[in-house]
Amino acid sequence: GFSQVASINLLGKGDFKRPLLHFLVFLTSLVLANFLAGLNPKKILKNKTLLLLLLLTSYTLLFVLLIKKGENKVSRWLFGGSFQVSEFSKFVLILLSGYILERQRLNPKLLILLCFIFLTHSFLIYLQPDVGTSLYVLIIFLMALFLRLGLRRGFLAFFLTLFIPLGVTFVLFKGYAKRRLETFLNKKPYQVEIARLCIVRGGMLGEGIGKGLYSKNYLFAGDNDFIYASLGEEMGVFSLFIVQSLYLLLALRIAKVGRGLTSYLIALNFLLSSTLSLGINLGLLPPKGMVSPFLSYGSTNLLFSTLLLAVAKLEGSYKASTTPNPIPPKTGR
Repeated sequence: GFSQVASINLLGKGDFKRPLLHFLVFLTSLVLANFLAGLNPKKILKNKTLLLLLLLTSYTLLFVLLIKKGENKVSRWLFGGSFQVSEFSKFVLILLSGYILERQRLNPKLLILLCFIFLTHSFLIYLQPDVGTSLYVLIIFLMALFLRLGLRRGFLAFFLTLFIPLGVTFVLFKGYAKRRLETFLNKKPYQVEIARLCIVRGGMLGEGIGKGLYSKNYLFAGDNDFIYASLGEEMGVFSLFIVQSLYLLLALRIAKVGRGLTSYLIALNFLLSSTLSLGINLGLLPPKGMVSPFLSYGSTNLLFSTLLLAVAKLEGSYKASTTPNPIPPKTGR
């Protein structure tokens, strides 16, 4: 991922700021994740901490809407565009849903409360406007229900909350999302066509790092939304297979270390994000702006993706501390 960010910006545009920021954010994320993973899980994974995080992310989602300047102004970032609040929201919702659905006794009132929280965050993200991420928040809730209730009851609970009709309504009646979908169905958007040309030009083994002609000159967002296209042009289709295999291994490792619903949800989140991003780059899905964790440029996504790894480690430590030690069998003289 860093090689592609550096190739697109440093070699292609002579811009060293984005690769440098990407590298510094990664180092900072590692330090914070290492600190978080070393904390006492019994003091972190509790109601007060999650409530504080929920209030904080809700206030940031409201605040980013209040600072809008003009009706068509996109309001998704804070601090000059370096902090995307929807990534913070996804991080908190994964923690909250995993904690509630696994450690609390599930009842209709608790399920309705969780539905209300997801619905509120999804609606606030929708107002930014960011329809794609608002729908992805609902997908996170759907995956959490599957993990807790199973396939049949998870689907039933999801439909009872009317999230599927709500999501369809978002897509059909939100102006720019409707135009994107119609353009995708009738004719592939320009960016998608260029992305596919990049992958075709790269072939199996690619043109070499720094030699991506289309990705540097014609492809917009070649270091984040369409990083698979630039990767395919420079390193080939084989590299895309390697990257997706690494995501699968990462997900399996997270599930093994965490051994809980939150860790399973984190693993599915990484797999789904990378798969959706690859599908968009291949022209199989409408362009949404989905970045791939750890691979794409994006300081907020990189930060919270790294912290999710620490959360999985923290959950594994919590499981180990709450599991009673087996009583050794008695032996005769």
